[in-house]
Amino acid sequence: MRADIEAILLSGIPSGIVKGFQNYTGSVLADMLRLNVAVPPNTTAPSLLGLLGGDAAGFPNGRRVFDDVVTIELRALAGPTYALVDPRYKPDNAAGEI
Repeated sequence: MRADIEAILLSGIPSGIVKGFQNYTGSVLADMLRLNVAVPPNTTAPSLLGLLGGDAAGFPNGRRVFDDVVTIELRALAGPTYALVDPRYKPDNAAGEI
């Protein structure tokens, strides 16, 4: 299993991977809503792409009504989040297209 997908969907993101962000809830794999309450809500410029759009208050740190969870998960599967666990990996430009 890819470590980035496991972190996003099953275990939460451990501290130190994304600066100031962590929602890791342990080593038991479970698809559950994780919310890091240390991240304040983004009321000025929320991104539909959540954390992939640079908005730590969005998915996978909770699921707001307007978060485009399907697009976020498809983009994650396409590869751009793999660089979080392997900094040498460079996704191609198509992974970030809308």
